[in-house]
Amino acid sequence: MDKIGAERAFEDSPTETAPRSHRGAILWLLCLPVAYFLSTGPAAWLEIKVPATKSAVDAIYGPLGSLCDVCPPLGTALVFYVVVIWRVPLI
Repeated sequence: MDKIGAERAFEDSPTETAPRSHRGAILWLLCLPVAYFLSTGPAAWLEIKVPATKSAVDAIYGPLGSLCDVCPPLGTALVFYVVVIWRVPLI
């Protein structure tokens, strides 16, 4: 195999695309928790406006509430976000 053929074979190898797929997976792993946290505002607003959604909201966001109990700064940030930004009253 000549030098040009070897370079083309390397360019077509699947190992070159692997880092891109890892970057995409890492991006998703970073974005999903942020999206989960930020979706609490609309969910709390919806729970106030449509009381029938309370059980679903509690089931989906219950783990975040437990995490806020363990990590008080996260709880403070969540309360600020929901109450000040989304203007959802504390019950």
